[in-house]
Amino acid sequence: STRLPQKALLPIHGISSIERCLLQTLAIERSMKSVLATSSHPSDTVLAQHTLGDRVDFVQGSEDDVLERLFLAIEHHEAQVIIRVTGDCPVVSYELLNFLVDVHVESGADISYPASGFPVGINGEIYSVSALRRLRDLMPQTLHSEYLIFYFTNNPGVFRLNPVDIPEYFRRDWRLTLDEVSDLELFERIFSTLDVGARAIAFEELVDFFATHPAAASINRANRLRYTHDAEFVARLNQATTIPARNRRQDSPL
Repeated sequence: STRLPQKALLPIHGISSIERCLLQTLAIERSMKSVLATSSHPSDTVLAQHTLGDRVDFVQGSEDDVLERLFLAIEHHEAQVIIRVTGDCPVVSYELLNFLVDVHVESGADISYPASGFPVGINGEIYSVSALRRLRDLMPQTLHSEYLIFYFTNNPGVFRLNPVDIPEYFRRDWRLTLDEVSDLELFERIFSTLDVGARAIAFEELVDFFATHPAAASINRANRLRYTHDAEFVARLNQATTIPARNRRQDSPL
């Protein structure tokens, strides 16, 4: 991150932000294994020291193609469905992800994700591995797969999309992702106020925190996500993640 260098290693109430994120994933009841999939760049090797005592698997892969890293984890665990969470989400909601997995399995979709209304940083995406393999067949390189969901939402004629209306309880006006110094300040405030040690934090605790400290939500509210507010970047991203018509197979399931 150029805005917040080495943000994965920055401590939040004494525990690195990446470990905070991983603790949340370990609390997902519908998940069998958590995998930290990072790049093969030498600077990322230090993350191997942040796997919570080897409770989390560690893989390193392509620096430019995140999907390639996912395949390393998929092949090792012979997964059929994966939950994708980005490492800059120290309070990703295991409760919401449990809900999404259940909805995904019932739907038979290629991808399930919250439709709208959720705080940035609490959500993830649920993918059927068969759909990820189909994406790779159609696009041998996915150099923008840091934004993997765009390869699906920009190709509704190829993939079965399942935007999920999440329960009202999760609909909050908070920003809970780590990109800026003020984001770190908010997380430190949350975890230190609640005195959360080496454990997952429940969504209910976040609700209680903001109910008793409503001004805290304004600490980082002015921060913006590049993939939603930078129009030029979004246009380039949409173009790069749209599968060319010549690549689409005639046997598309849709």
